[in-house]
Amino acid sequence: MISEPHIRPLQAFLTGLKLAWRAMCVPIYTVLVILEPFVGFFLSALTVLGVLTAIGVKLALPDAPFWTLLASALSFGVLLAVYYLLMRLFRPR
Repeated sequence: MISEPHIRPLQAFLTGLKLAWRAMCVPIYTVLVILEPFVGFFLSALTVLGVLTAIGVKLALPDAPFWTLLASALSFGVLLAVYYLLMRLFRPR
């Protein structure tokens, strides 16, 4: 049979862990929110310009590595999605 005093240290530890997580999340989220317009613009611009470059190179040079250029351009869009996931992870609740 589990007695009551053994549960309280576990609850105190979990409460302290939750408080430490929240204390850590606030400054990280603040920095991510401040940088979001710059990161969003930069990664979006790289995605669009990369796709347009891949299409332009494909039209000009048929032997160019189109799929490699396109994949590298779209990876900037994936990085933007990862950035927004990080913002969601560190958002204080």
